Amino acid sequence: MRMPLFSENRGWLTLALGGILCAVIYAPGLAGSFALDDSIFVVGNKGVHVTANTLSDWIAAAMSFPSGSHQGRWLGMLSFAANHYFTGMDPYA
Repeated sequence: MRMPLFSENRGWLTLALGGILCAVIYAPGLAGSFALDDSIFVVGNKGVHVTANTLSDWIAAAMSFPSGSHQGRWLGMLSFAANHYFTGMDPYA
């Protein structure tokens, strides 16, 4: 006979354990500094330093790939902008 609690909540249990595992794996990296191309794409790219929640700022951030053309990398630039908008340059904020 199966335990109903386990069978009904198996998906949620798997999701929770996966989330905990990801947090344990990535937590040590939060204390590290920026590396490799981070200085170009995050630190030095003022376009992703969004401080106001306006459509024009988010569009500018999406198109702020440093080479001058977005090269289809708008989602990555938006991700950097969202991270900066919510936490600044501090991953623990």
